[in-house]
Amino acid sequence: SSLPACHGRTFILLLEASAATMHLAILLGLSWTVQRLPPRLVPARVSSSFRCTPTSSGVLSVDRWDTFLLDCDGVLWHGNHAIPGALEAVNELRDRGKRLLFVTNNSGRSRFAYVNKFADLGVTVHESEICTSAFATARYIRTSLPDVETVYVIGEQGLVDELLAAGLRVLTDDVLDGASPRLTSDEYALLELEPSVRAVVVGQDPGFTFRKMATASLYLQGGDVHFVATNMDLFDVVPGGRRMPVGGAVVRAVAEASGGLKPTVIGKPSVELVTLLTHEHGLDPKRTCVVGDRLDTDILMGKNAGLDTVLCMGGCTTPEELESTPPSLRPTLVIDDLAQLLELVENGSVK
Repeated sequence: SSLPACHGRTFILLLEASAATMHLAILLGLSWTVQRLPPRLVPARVSSSFRCTPTSSGVLSVDRWDTFLLDCDGVLWHGNHAIPGALEAVNELRDRGKRLLFVTNNSGRSRFAYVNKFADLGVTVHESEICTSAFATARYIRTSLPDVETVYVIGEQGLVDELLAAGLRVLTDDVLDGASPRLTSDEYALLELEPSVRAVVVGQDPGFTFRKMATASLYLQGGDVHFVATNMDLFDVVPGGRRMPVGGAVVRAVAEASGGLKPTVIGKPSVELVTLLTHEHGLDPKRTCVVGDRLDTDILMGKNAGLDTVLCMGGCTTPEELESTPPSLRPTLVIDDLAQLLELVENGSVK
């Protein structure tokens, strides 16, 4: 969907102005397009010029959404620390009759492990309300690749657990199981593969090694083994603002080592994930909204599936990245944090 009329000439001038000029413009009454927003939606940054609605009436009613697909890291928490007000907003949104599904590209934890993490943070969540890229990958293999019974996995325990729960046989080369991270050319030439492996599954793996990459490549070189990736996220923002390589970087390493093969990607922004959620929960696209902190996964998934989208600015996306995003890929709404979404529910609408 395209952006509203508030992205016309007045706002273009404001975007190009200095902070002092912007303040002067506001004093002169040029802020009419955002003055009705709740206080924390009024722009302190250029990026908040996107905080408006694409509806022709100029009014966005939050009541149009009864289901929210919430990202976790960057929306609810950073690492093991809850974002202030986010988990309280989860409970309050539920009390107001909103259905919440927690959708994460993190393949390192099983859904059961996420239930425990939510509990540790004081929120009760049922396993059926959680969809990780690991769970979605296991479900995809079971439903779409009926010839696959054994998989070679590069990933964390959460991915292994979900694949095992789906009834698949899992093979790994984990150093903890005695596998050396090294692999010489002579060893590679004599490496014996398990003939029953019909898919290589790759996700985030902090213990990624040359041996794992080489072994996965060898399985894929035959051309008759499926290549499945949990997601293509290249980095996560960690405390201090550093960007730490994650699953997508591992997937790309395996892909390049295998002659540039393209994997089937299951996690966000793939529509496969929305298809799974629609089948499992009967989503109505017109009443479903994606809330996340990444333009390239959360927001793009929503766009690909025809869903409304809300971007939280407390995670991976910078104001500069938002401003440079093509209009067709911009979110429906931009907020500072999930607590602000609750304010919109309380107010009923954003004008």
